[in-house]
Amino acid sequence: MKIKKIINHIGDKLLIFIFSMMVMMPLHPNFMTHTLRDSGLFMYIGWRILEGEIPYRDVWDHKPPIIFYLNALGLLINEHWGVWIIQLIFIFSSFILLHKLVSTIFDKQTSLIAICIASITLFFALEGGNLTTEYTILFQVLGIYLFHKYSHNKNKKILFLIGILGGLAFFTKQTAIGIWIAVGLYFLFQFLSKINKQTAKEFILQIGSIGIGVFLNFIFWHLFFLSHNSLNEYYDANFHFNFVYSSIETQELSRSYPILVGLVRMQDTGILLLSLTGFLYILFLKNKFRHPILFLSLIN
Repeated sequence: MKIKKIINHIGDKLLIFIFSMMVMMPLHPNFMTHTLRDSGLFMYIGWRILEGEIPYRDVWDHKPPIIFYLNALGLLINEHWGVWIIQLIFIFSSFILLHKLVSTIFDKQTSLIAICIASITLFFALEGGNLTTEYTILFQVLGIYLFHKYSHNKNKKILFLIGILGGLAFFTKQTAIGIWIAVGLYFLFQFLSKINKQTAKEFILQIGSIGIGVFLNFIFWHLFFLSHNSLNEYYDANFHFNFVYSSIETQELSRSYPILVGLVRMQDTGILLLSLTGFLYILFLKNKFRHPILFLSLIN
């Protein structure tokens, strides 16, 4: 029985690895001989970092710093190959965590079918790969996984780790923090549904634990850029420029365009209809509205 269990366990991981390779093989350096605009820029800044230069002070871009240092790490491993390997690790790790999470809530078969469809959809969303949103998937999935753990084990250390991940996501792509806002709102709804001294104390500890984790990321990067005499340049690129850039499109229709593009891409592979139908079925017909992960998904 133990051997059969081990084989089944390895079989799941092998299948998920194949799904990950389905996403990453078209982006393999042997097949994709040139990088696209954003990826090429991130790799260029990564190379400049390896030459001893500092982002924002010596070379400019308006993305947060983690994407540049991930590319520097990839180039240090083995140039373009190294960057590809890091992407594969992030995608594979995300799928493994998703499998553990969905298998716990539903079953293995549902999880593997969902990941298969997700892997097909993800390929169309990557646009050549090595994008900020590609790396934040792991932070987001791990954040949801830890939130699920916390819902069964009220350990504040887990919330601290969720906060750390929120900071990592923010310093990879600022707009990737929807999951953490949803977690905060989830705790707020819990508090408002039963207001008393005990729930107020619990709510403050929950938000505080997450906040400390996020704050440590801010402290680290602020000290880093301050020590390299580039804190003003960092703020100018990451916040001032992005606020100005995002305020150019003032009409709501223009702001919603990227969402519509994303929905069309999900529609092409069928994941939009399947996931929405399944979500509504479980939420209302199966009456699992109060399930922490499903409620969190609804808020998000």
